Amino acid sequence: MDPLIVTIVGWMVQPAASDLLHTAQQYMLRHCGLSPSRSSPPDGKPLLDEYLQKLRARLDEGRTRELYGALSNLKDAPKQELLTKVLPGFHRVAQIPQQGATGGRPNAELRCMAFVGMASSYNLLHEQPELIAEKMVEAIRADVNTARQWFGKDIVSEVISRFPSLVPGIICPYCGLWNPPDTAFCDEDGSWLG
Repeated sequence: MDPLIVTIVGWMVQPAASDLLHTAQQYMLRHCGLSPSRSSPPDGKPLLDEYLQKLRARLDEGRTRELYGALSNLKDAPKQELLTKVLPGFHRVAQIPQQGATGGRPNAELRCMAFVGMASSYNLLHEQPELIAEKMVEAIRADVNTARQWFGKDIVSEVISRFPSLVPGIICPYCGLWNPPDTAFCDEDGSWLG
């Protein structure tokens, strides 16, 4: 495993950051519709349902179809199926190249969602916090802005501010969006980043 990820995971499971990790896990589970109470996020249906609708429009591509299948089975799969069907699908999608697009979606986003799916699966399987944190860090590395939607901006901003070499770039001080290095204006709100 990448030494930087080992360092970040070690920090995340320490008592000083464990509350932040726990909050991010609960945020992720709630947005996936997987929280113990099965309660939806405050704004209505789980974010996962909306994301699945976006993927459904492009099931003509194998990796998009595989991610759709794994994510849609996440909610209802028995633990054994999480291990034999769901996780292998997430692992295959996580292997696509970072650059480019698949099925009309950016590869970085699809890879991030595969790691979100892994983290959620490991959560459901009651795996060690280190394994869950590792997949969350991989999701952040894959696509910062997608990870913010699923884990909350607090943990993503904290990880990036403490470990800026994980994903070099600029975070907008006004809206919190991650922008590629050498960006002059924020892609979200147009604020000057210089």
